[in-house]
Amino acid sequence: MSTITLDDLREAMERCGVEDQVTLDETTINAELEDRGYDSLARLEIFAQLGRTTGVRIPDEAIHDLRTPQEIINYLYGRLPKAS
Repeated sequence: MSTITLDDLREAMERCGVEDQVTLDETTINAELEDRGYDSLARLEIFAQLGRTTGVRIPDEAIHDLRTPQEIINYLYGRLPKAS
């Protein structure tokens, strides 16, 4: 996979079971996951799912640095292989 989309992130967030329908738009993309009810275990689950989807491993230590959906997208986007 050479890209990550909001739909990829939305699906990973929905699979961890905190919200039934995740909204990611200009008002929620920069909201802290913790404020939306995603505890550290839920965030680790999101990272694991995105790692399986993208092939990019997000280290457990990143849980403290990647606090919003936008930060997760930016992190992954910068580490995905470039399309040739």
